[in-house]
Amino acid sequence: MRDLWNRLASMWRRFRQRARYADGRTRWLAGRWLALGMLVFAVAAVTAWNGGVQSGGVQQYWWQIAVDKQEETVTRTASGDNLTQPDLPQTEKKGAPEVKDTGAADNVASSDTADIVDNTDGPEDTEESGDVYDHAPEPWANDAGLQAEADLLSLQTPLAGEEIRGYGIGYDVTFRDYRFHGGLDWQGAEGEPVLAALAGEVAELSDDPVYGQGVTLAHGEKLSTVYLGLIPAVGLTVGQQVEQGEEIGRLTAPPVFEDAEPPHLHWEVRLEGKTVDPADYDFAQ
Repeated sequence: MRDLWNRLASMWRRFRQRARYADGRTRWLAGRWLALGMLVFAVAAVTAWNGGVQSGGVQQYWWQIAVDKQEETVTRTASGDNLTQPDLPQTEKKGAPEVKDTGAADNVASSDTADIVDNTDGPEDTEESGDVYDHAPEPWANDAGLQAEADLLSLQTPLAGEEIRGYGIGYDVTFRDYRFHGGLDWQGAEGEPVLAALAGEVAELSDDPVYGQGVTLAHGEKLSTVYLGLIPAVGLTVGQQVEQGEEIGRLTAPPVFEDAEPPHLHWEVRLEGKTVDPADYDFAQ
């Protein structure tokens, strides 16, 4: 390359020396030959350059950059940045060797696989189609307080009559004043059946000259219901278990402390010994 350059430089010097003494036509011809020589030089230089690059020079460098960008795109695809994976150049594709499909996936006859995958229902799993069964224990099963709260949500009215007096401060027609009333009064006819508002145990059978006869049912450790103004059912005894809706007595004339009112049932709901308003709960009618 250096020798070629020296020759061109020598030819340029001689050209300049002759151009000083040549006429116009000679100069024009010399310029054409100079331009042609420079064109030939440029073509030769480009050809030499391309030959060197293809053998591992600049072109290989740019090719490697393109491949690296493709690999970076594939990495992002694997991490979830893209939904599709672009194809790598054929010379850069990497992966597991091709595996021929012998059809074994369609016919799984291995005993090991049969032992691992077993989705068949046993006798205990057989349920009627469309039904949902909850076999887990209720969260309040071992908590008396939670059990009482749950029972309060399933109260049933003890008498199929009209409510004539609510819970709280109200006018008392017997004493003709305003006073606290600790329960609900349900009007009915004498001899009408009174039902258990919840399943429970007969805790007390009372007979008071002021409050009259009554029945108290215990529903667990913290909840109880009191029924006054009735005659207990025949054969009802303390400790007896009764079901919700079971008859526990018959309505009678009101006791002394409510004798100005018509026949009715005085019904109280007590939580941990204190009366609560049953109307605060959506009990069944």
